[in-house]
This record gives sequence, structure tokens and C-alpha cells, in this order.
Amino acid sequence: MRGRLLLVGGEGHPVGDPSSTARPYETLERFMRDHFDVSEVSYRWSTQDNFTVDGLPYVGEVPGAAGIYTATGFGGWGMSNGTLSAMLMADAIKGAASPWSGVYALERRSLGASARRFLTENTRIAKRQLGGRRASEEEAETLAMGEGAILSLDGQMAAVSRAAGGEVIAVSAACTHMGCTVAWNSDESTWDCPCHGSRFAPDGKVLHGPAVADLVTVERATARAS
Repeated sequence: MRGRLLLVGGEGHPVGDPSSTARPYETLERFMRDHFDVSEVSYRWSTQDNFTVDGLPYVGEVPGAAGIYTATGFGGWGMSNGTLSAMLMADAIKGAASPWSGVYALERRSLGASARRFLTENTRIAKRQLGGRRASEEEAETLAMGEGAILSLDGQMAAVSRAAGGEVIAVSAACTHMGCTVAWNSDESTWDCPCHGSRFAPDGKVLHGPAVADLVTVERATARAS
């Protein structure tokens, strides 16, 4: 008899916050075992939801790019907002008036409703960027397999991690989107950007935008982290 697979989801957390990567998994597993008879946890993974500061998605024609439409910022409500987006874009393409188009327009400005959330989120990010601890070269040399740290070397910030096979990998710590310093996600072995949610593999390859360029490799001889 084939077993059944139970999916349990929830427990969101900010991207790039190292202190919050393990807790959501632990909370979900505790909830699961409290309510269901399960044998083991077979898989764990994270999705990424894009949130707008006013809580509504952006849907419509891209300004300055006639004929190109986009829908983003669903905030975890992809099924309902995806349906809404399809309806709005269908009306726009047909030239039909929609009473909701202005509410979800890409060029809308709703700072009054979203100013508090905007300031709170950016203050949180600024504190993390300014107050993050930088590891010494000696600490980087003692990284265990699966660990990562930000190394300050000759004025350059390097994101250094040790792979499961023991190899030390060093890449630039500056996100290629807007230059924010990435943070190590120990539960998924990724470099995550706290500013806009970009994620990178240990070797710097882009896993999730908005970044489109990989993190630049830092030569190990320069990083002296082997």
C-alpha cells in the first residue's frame, strides 16, 4: 500500500534574516505532529511571495512599453489575485473600461496608506545592513560544512561558505540588484538579500530575482579562507 503525503504550509519570515530560518520549520513540524499522525518529514522548502507596501498587487500595462503587461506582488494569494489579474489584463487588451484598473495600476501612488509599513520595513533592513557582524579571516577558516559567513577582506565584503564536500567558496557579498549585503541561510544553504528578496546559491548563481546577475567570484587565494 502506497503512503500518503501531507503538505503543511505557513510561517512566513523576512528574506535575509538569519535568525528566522530555522524557527518556521520547527513550528510547522510541531503543529503537524500535534494534529496528524505522521512518520517523518520527507521534504522542506521555502517559496517566496512578493508583497507591495500597500498590500495590493500591481497589474497592468508597463509604462513606456506598449503591449507589455505584468502582474506581481500577489502576497501569497496567487490563485485569487492571478484570476483578478487575468480579468484586468483582458479588459485592458480589449480596450474595455474597468472600474478597478486604477486601484491596481503600476504607476499608482498610495504613500498615505502604506507609509508606516514602508518606513518600518526599510528601518529594519537598514539596521541589519549597518549592524551586521563581519567575521574575521580566522573565523572563516574554521567554517564547518554547511556554514557561511561574511568576511571583510581588504575593504571588500566576501560571502564565504563551506560546501558539503569541504570546498570553501567565496563570492562577493554585494547583491547584484542594488548592492545590499547578503546573509547566509543555514537551513537552505543560500545567500539571501534582505533588501528585495534576491537569493543566490553558494557559488553565487541567481536562484530568485529581482537580481539577474550572479554574485562575482572572489578568488580563494585572495580570500585566504581555505
